Amino acid sequence: MSDANVMWKRLTANRRQFGVMLALVAVALLMWGKLLLKNSPRPAAAAPADTKQAAVKDILDALDPLERRQTVRVELP
Repeated sequence: MSDANVMWKRLTANRRQFGVMLALVAVALLMWGKLLLKNSPRPAAAAPADTKQAAVKDILDALDPLERRQTVRVELP
C-alpha cells in the first residue's frame, strides 16, 4: 500500500473525528474567504438628492429634541 492510502484509511477510520475535521476545515475556509473579500471594492450608487433630504428629515423628526443638539467645536490655544 502506498503512503497516501494508509493516511486516508487512518483519517477515515473514525467517522466522528473525520466529520468534525471536515466541519472545522469548512469553517476555516469560510473565514479565510471572508478575509480575502473584506477589502474588495464595492459598487456605489447615489440616491437622488430629494430622497436623501427626505430621509434625513424623517430621521430628525424621529429623534428626541434633546438628541438634536448642535455640535460645538472648541479649539484650545
